Amino acid sequence: MIKKPRPNRPALCKTRQTHACGSKNRPTSLEAVCQKCGRKFVPARKWQIYCSTKCRKLAWFKRLAKVEILNDHERRLQAIERKLGITKGE
Repeated sequence: MIKKPRPNRPALCKTRQTHACGSKNRPTSLEAVCQKCGRKFVPARKWQIYCSTKCRKLAWFKRLAKVEILNDHERRLQAIERKLGITKGE
């Protein structure tokens, strides 16, 4: 048996206008700019900031390298302080 829609229910198109994925929440600009290489691209998701996996991975490796360099500088500074006999309280 096929059920008929109830007449007091709102139409589906009215619901979609206010729903999170409806037309009101669509991005106004279809193009975005890659934060790594600067190339314009059409994002598949609204939070996508890199044009490709390659750019995303390169940006991640760059952030990771900065952390490792900072840790290396801190270790070297601590070693120099130990050699000179400098403590943090002085």
